[in-house]
Order: sequence, then structure tokens, then C-alpha cells
Amino acid sequence: MRREKKPKKGNRKIDIVKTGCCFMAKIVLIFGTPGAGKSSILNGLEQITHGMASKVNIGDEMLKIAQKEFGVEDRDSMRKLANYADISQRWRREILEKVIRQEGLVLIDTHASVKSESMLSPGLSFDDLALLKGSTKAIVYVDASTAEIIARRQRDTTRKREQEPPEEIDLHRSINISMCSLFSAYLNIPLYVINNREGKLEETRNQLAKVLEGLV
Repeated sequence: MRREKKPKKGNRKIDIVKTGCCFMAKIVLIFGTPGAGKSSILNGLEQITHGMASKVNIGDEMLKIAQKEFGVEDRDSMRKLANYADISQRWRREILEKVIRQEGLVLIDTHASVKSESMLSPGLSFDDLALLKGSTKAIVYVDASTAEIIARRQRDTTRKREQEPPEEIDLHRSINISMCSLFSAYLNIPLYVINNREGKLEETRNQLAKVLEGLV
């Protein structure tokens, strides 16, 4: 009877690496309704994680690349670039490939969907999700009431956001959560929704900390 040859151990190790089964990072995707206070929450990252996690803001990293390639001044101008959807896909992949090779807990701060005039595009493509599968452990969506979001946007002088009527904010929120549900199902990970109420920033940070504690 003919015996089958067993694969060598060295070959087995190479196969594991090729299939993307070995990840160093534990990733949490952080999304939110624009103006809900996601950035304010994550600015207290050290307090939340006691130095146990790092943060990568996809928009900031993409802006660095856009400034070098196109000389744009800010993220809002970057989104108005011609063929932005195609260009941003390349940039995101470059950034995500670096992130999954980091060590420890990494929070990726990005958008579930990106609005450019009347068009809404997914914040992550299926190619992005395939790259993140295995290393991503949870999704967190930060939200607030529409009235609170409008008030916060009006106070925010650091961004050149157009003032949107309440119904457009509600529509954007609905699309974002639909996107997050799709991402969650594809990655087979839980989706948490955190409500950042006015004057309750520390409480919201503690909610995020509780989610992260189960992943460390």
C-alpha cells in the first residue's frame, strides 16, 4: 500500500503565513455619526486603556499622503479630489497593511461611510474587510441625538463642515449603522453602539473601556 508523504513542518509554517492566520494586532474599529464626539472620546485614550492600546486615525494618515501627492490643506478638501473613491482605496490599503502588523490592541478611528456632495461611499471596501478579517475583534459605533450633533458641529471651529438639516443627519446615521451591521456580519464580530450624551463624556469613555477590557 502506498504511503502519502506528510508535509514538512517548514512548509506548514509558510502556509499559515500565506493564509493570513497570524496577526499581531487586536483591532477595534471605531465609527460614529459625524459630530457625535468620537474624536473627543478617543482623545482620552490613555485614560481609557492605561497605555494598553494605540490609535490610528485613517483620515489623518490619508491626509498625510494626500498632502504629499496633491498638496491639499485639510480632510474636507481631500474628499473633493477627483476619483477620490479609487485613490482612497489605495491609501487605505497601505495604511491597514501597516496596522495589522502592529502589536497589541489598536483602535482604528475611521468612517463607516464617506459623504461627498450627494454621494455616500462605504468607508471600508470588501478588500479592506478581507485584510482585517481575523485580527479585528469588535466594532464600536459612537452616536448622539441629532440635536446634540447639530449643536456640537456649530461649536466645532476646527472643521469646515457644511451645516446639514436634521433629516440628512438622520439619513447618514441610518446608512452608517447599516454599513456597520454589514461589516460586523462579514467579520463575524460584535457591534457595540455607545451613546455620547451631552456632558457625559467620562461616562461614555468608561463604556468604551468596558468593551476594550474584554479584548485585552
